[in-house]
Amino acid sequence: MMTPTIHLNGTSAEELLEQYRKVLEALREAHRAMAEAAPHGRDYYVQGTGAPSRAIHQHVDRLKAITELIEDYERLAESVIVQESAREARKAQSRRGCTVGE
Repeated sequence: MMTPTIHLNGTSAEELLEQYRKVLEALREAHRAMAEAAPHGRDYYVQGTGAPSRAIHQHVDRLKAITELIEDYERLAESVIVQESAREARKAQSRRGCTVGE
């Protein structure tokens, strides 16, 4: 998966994390709504004996797809957090290595 590189001419880590937070919030809400909309056999049995299980299988596939999207956005956010943490560590190390009057 391609992840963004945080740099001076790009989108800030804070802005990217906020965007990803919003996407994750929406995806998680969609996942909850989808889970509540699980198929019930009474709505499918008239279509044949295998229809309820096919409907459930398709529903599970849709839940898996949205779960994969959630995981993708979590990985994107994590990549930004790791980069930002490394940048902060470099800044702190730089400050410790520099003293006034040297």
